[in-house]
Amino acid sequence: MDKSLQSWIEGFPYDKARAELAELEARKREIDAKVTDLTEMINLYERHQPAAVPDLLLPGVNGQSARPGTHAASVLSILEAQPGRSFTLRGLSDEFYKRGWFRKDVRNGREIMRGVMRKLVASNPNVRQVADNPISYAYRLRTEVRS
Repeated sequence: MDKSLQSWIEGFPYDKARAELAELEARKREIDAKVTDLTEMINLYERHQPAAVPDLLLPGVNGQSARPGTHAASVLSILEAQPGRSFTLRGLSDEFYKRGWFRKDVRNGREIMRGVMRKLVASNPNVRQVADNPISYAYRLRTEVRS
C-alpha cells in the first residue's frame, strides 16, 4: 500500500466519522419526513382553496381597486356590487380585465372563470347558475341569502 494512503488511513477518525454520519442521516430522515408532510398539506390546501395566480393577476392598477385575495372572492365582489344582475363567463372575465385584475396578455379568462364558477357554485349556496346551456352559463347571487 502507498505510504501516503497508509498514513491517511492511520490518521482517519473512523469512529467519529461513523457517529457523525449516523447523526446526519437521522437529521436527513427528519427533514425528509417534514418535507413530505408539508408537501402533502400544501397540495391538500391548494386542491380545496382557490389560490390567486400571481402571474395572471394584478393588484388594481391605474387607479383600479385592488383585487380580493382569491378568484372566488373577486367574483363575489363583482356579484355583490350588482345584485340581481346575471353574469356570463365572458362578462365576469371582462370585469376582471376592466378592473385590471387580469394582465392584458391573459387570453384564457373565460376558462379561468369556468373553473372558478364551478367551484363557487358548489361551495357557496348564495351563488347560482341561472342557465342550463353550458355554452351560455350565467351566474348571480340568490335573492334570499342562505347560510
